Parts: sequence; structure tokens; C-alpha cells
Amino acid sequence: MEKTGFLLVFLFFVLSGNVFGQENGALKHFYGSSEAYAAGLGMNLNNSDFGIFGYDVSIGYAFDSGISLFCPVDLQVGMYNTKSTKNYNNQGTIGIGAGYMYNFKESYEMLEFRLSGASTMADRDINYFSTGFSIRYGIKVGHISPFTGVGVMYLSPYDSAVKDKAMLCVSFGVRIL
Repeated sequence: MEKTGFLLVFLFFVLSGNVFGQENGALKHFYGSSEAYAAGLGMNLNNSDFGIFGYDVSIGYAFDSGISLFCPVDLQVGMYNTKSTKNYNNQGTIGIGAGYMYNFKESYEMLEFRLSGASTMADRDINYFSTGFSIRYGIKVGHISPFTGVGVMYLSPYDSAVKDKAMLCVSFGVRIL
């Protein structure tokens, strides 16, 4: 299952690069980003008793218009139930997303809006589809942009016995342009 997911994402980016890259140079550049994040932790929107510490690596394409397509691969290294001792460590997701980056004129500052969806990669104690919306603020330093972000993460478990979870999320990381 994991190999199939990675293969599908890889093929998507190869094919999209071939299609989008042929539009008279519309393809601006390939980029990668990495971030650490925390969700829940007392910031739950629907009285959920869940918290997450995670790490995300995204690979994508950014176009001249500021729009980007990316593939996030997440590892939740500290997913836990705050009201019990149950935890779900090392849960992984893979997905797809889109974003828009606004660059401030005459400044090295940037503001990025991101929307993504992902699904768990392996059969674990809890399997789910997640969606997220975040806003990142960063400063360009050469080809590297450190950033911090805030957003909302929504988890929809495939098992109906587990409730949906909506959580505020904070993050920090780096984008390599």
C-alpha cells in the first residue's frame, strides 16, 4: 500500500511537470519545504481530546502566478489522546495540496496560503483523512525561506466509532526555493 501511494504521487509530479512545463515557461520552479507542527494541545475546536506533534516534508511546483501544487508527506510522531494513556505514535499520511504565495513588494517577506488533504498510509489503530488550511509568514534569505504558520487541521477517521477532530495548528519550518 505504501509503495503504491508513493508511486502514484511520483507519477503525478512527473506528469504534471511535463504538462504544465510546456505552457510557454509557465513553470516557475521546483521547491521543497519541511516543517514541524503541533495541533490540538488544548487548542481543539470541537472539544476533541486529541493532540498531535508532527513533521511534514512537501515537494511541489510553484508557478509564476504564485500558485503552487505540492505533495505533503507527514509523520505524526506524537499523536495521543489527552484524556487517556492511548497513543498512536508514528502515524504517516500522504496527500496533495495547493497554495498561493504573496510576495511583498520591495521586501523579502512572503505570505503563503495552503490547503491540503491527506490520508493515512498504513493500517494502524486509527486511520483517517485529514484536511488542513494554513497561513505561513516567512522571510526570504537567498533561496531559503524560514517561516512560521498557523492553521486549522481537521481529521475524519474512517472508523465511525472515532469522532471527527478539528484542531488549531502552529508550525515552523523552512522552504527551499
